[in-house]
Amino acid sequence: MLSLSKTIFKIKSAYLVNGVFYFLKRVPLLKRAISDNVYADSTTKTALSAIFVAIKTLLSFVFSIFYVLLVAVLPVELFSEDIRQGMGSEGALGMGVYVLLILSGVMMLFMESTILNSSKEKYIAIRFMRVRPKDYMKATFLFGKLKLAVGFYLGISVMVFIFSGISLRSLGRAFVILLVLMSFRFLGEAFQLMTSKKLKRSLFRNTKLVMIVMLIALIVAYGLPLFYVYQKGEFWQFSTLLLRGVCSPVGVILSLLVIAFSLYYIYQRFSSWQRVTMMNLKQEYIQVDGKKTAAATFKEVEMKESDLTVNQRRMAVINKKKGYAYFQALFFARHNRLLFHPVLIRLAIIWVCVALSAITILFVPEFKKPFLALPNYLPVLVFIMYVINTGQKSTKAMFYNCDNSMLKFNFYRKPGVILKNFNIRLRYVMLYNFPISVSICLGVMVLTALSGGEIFTRDLLLLYICVLMLSVLFCVHHLFLYYVLQPYTTDLAIKNPLYRLISQGMYILCFVSYQIRRGGFAFTLIVLGVTVVYSAVALVLVYKFSPKYFRVK
Repeated sequence: MLSLSKTIFKIKSAYLVNGVFYFLKRVPLLKRAISDNVYADSTTKTALSAIFVAIKTLLSFVFSIFYVLLVAVLPVELFSEDIRQGMGSEGALGMGVYVLLILSGVMMLFMESTILNSSKEKYIAIRFMRVRPKDYMKATFLFGKLKLAVGFYLGISVMVFIFSGISLRSLGRAFVILLVLMSFRFLGEAFQLMTSKKLKRSLFRNTKLVMIVMLIALIVAYGLPLFYVYQKGEFWQFSTLLLRGVCSPVGVILSLLVIAFSLYYIYQRFSSWQRVTMMNLKQEYIQVDGKKTAAATFKEVEMKESDLTVNQRRMAVINKKKGYAYFQALFFARHNRLLFHPVLIRLAIIWVCVALSAITILFVPEFKKPFLALPNYLPVLVFIMYVINTGQKSTKAMFYNCDNSMLKFNFYRKPGVILKNFNIRLRYVMLYNFPISVSICLGVMVLTALSGGEIFTRDLLLLYICVLMLSVLFCVHHLFLYYVLQPYTTDLAIKNPLYRLISQGMYILCFVSYQIRRGGFAFTLIVLGVTVVYSAVALVLVYKFSPKYFRVK
């Protein structure tokens, strides 16, 4: 079994190191410095694989700490000072444990299975190397759970330190809380195997079920305590009792029994390994050489025959246009379902959130205070505006349903034509995203007015401008990457490492902004400045480089 574990580790490491080499060789400044012989240098690859795996493991631990802080600690800290003082350290820690057990314990019974999950190395080992599914599980299962447990222990320890102080007792309590949490994870693995065998399908792959469970879990984890605190009184009395129960000898014994039962079922009782594993080890579940991503991306923007028919009123407007203005107007008219329906979904979500917040303000006056300080939440809006922007989906539709074919013609690759189409498309993409940004601004106005505040203060006016400018920024960002880097290939894959690097960099910047607790006038000015400068630089680069690099690859 140890030799099999080493083999799986080598496969995983080879994928990781070769992927890094491939990425570096695609970077213009580095591709000449790295020769193809580096793929055959086993000594270098072994050393690098150890370093990369160590870095990846450390990053997973850091992510676990941030996850616990974001999911369990931050919601407790958002309560008012009076409520937090009433909780006490035990009540606050109990609230964190309650949220963590619901979202990372109970919810994961239905949403995750590391045993049945698919991966490249698992596909290679079982499909090509003829490793038995149960042997593969034995070689990887406990190690994976150990890594997960270490990450959670670090995160839970930080949570306990925050609420109860640093001490040996806190370390012990963190371990006991971890034990209870991991009992849910082990039970979830046994539950997924059991249901997969009986139902002949895996619950964690049922998207509708997963979404329903996630919604219920979020309501129970956050909505129930919130309602109870502001309507009934002290929810932390329950959370304190929960903490005592979790840390009691009975809680420890029950957790150990659940883990023991789960391991016994997984290792001894379950026998349908071949059938259940192969049911989940389908190629469409695995990204092999980018094929899954390409297929999924194309499916996302695939047109139906009905999309080709445009209603007469809109067609009459389009017929008045000439040249490429007509061409792009017809393109966006035929893609109305693909591009405008996601906008409608976002608008519905925004106004449902506004309606629920308005009801909360009317029936729970204590909630007026946070809504009077909405400009301070601009850091959160930066991340939200990035996530809800539809620019990336628009560029996918442009390539798969238009440019993939049109760029084969010389007239379509002329600099003047490329830049003209870019300008027209940018206006359409901004037009699609405009209702989203306006709705957010109107929602802020409504909630501020209901809370008794002024809707046209200096800070709020800057907030409105920032939201509108951020919408423009992310539209420019996606079209800039598309026209300058053109990451898509004729076989519908994304193979431009610089595109991935810049995209991930923008995501990380927005996510870092999301972690900032409070904004302010200075932060608002910084966001405006960055937005204007980035948009200007991006447009200059598009005009300079897109005629050269906007090609089919």
